[in-house]
Amino acid sequence: MNDKTTIITPTKIVKAVEPWCEYTLSDGTVVRCRMTIAHFNRVEGSWGPDGSPEYQVGIGQQIVADAPAALRRPEAKPATEANIEAAARLAASRVALK
Repeated sequence: MNDKTTIITPTKIVKAVEPWCEYTLSDGTVVRCRMTIAHFNRVEGSWGPDGSPEYQVGIGQQIVADAPAALRRPEAKPATEANIEAAARLAASRVALK
């Protein structure tokens, strides 16, 4: 039995840069992906080999595909940057709710 209590400290994100990774598939589809961090918690009294504090991290992912017209449903609208960002915001909100 482990009687040690782990104390975590929520640590605010003050700046985030979450760039998209972009992949073009052989069928012409462009897939954009990015990792989204929901939160960080510093684990008090726990350090990595280099002496840096250890963190618990809540991670989500966003994936958006922009397929060529020939692969789309006939009534589908073409992707725009606004559509891609709207889909990303929706995915991020779903991650935050978990």
